[in-house]
Amino acid sequence: MKKILLIFIIIGTLVSGCDKYEYHCKKIYGQYTLKAYFVDGIDSLSIYKTILGDKYYFNYFEDEAFHYLRIDGNRTDGQWGGDINCRWQLINDYKTFRIYASYGIEGVGPFGKDKISDWEIIRLKKDEFFLKTIYGGKEYYIELQ
Repeated sequence: MKKILLIFIIIGTLVSGCDKYEYHCKKIYGQYTLKAYFVDGIDSLSIYKTILGDKYYFNYFEDEAFHYLRIDGNRTDGQWGGDINCRWQLINDYKTFRIYASYGIEGVGPFGKDKISDWEIIRLKKDEFFLKTIYGGKEYYIELQ
């Protein structure tokens, strides 16, 4: 009897853990605009916008069962900023946003084809998503709203 009870507790924990994970993911889903981009504490948003667009779309791709991020939008020169598509997950008790696969153009900094990165979640509230990472020996900080 104790073994059966233990099995139910383990299954319940696993199921509720998945629900908690999806709850945190759903807090991220949606469209954001890049409002700040700092490299080693220096405002580099204008440099970023010469290469990439400032629109970030966080979603879940049901057909393949993964979370994805698409970065696109207009650059400062009025041209389309190219597409970057990434697969992501939350790790470290939902405190770290991991990009584990990326496709598209070369990009800039930690964003672009074949660039993998772990981002510390600084703030995640409705319509605000602030992150920072160390990539290539530099610290990057972004604000999405």
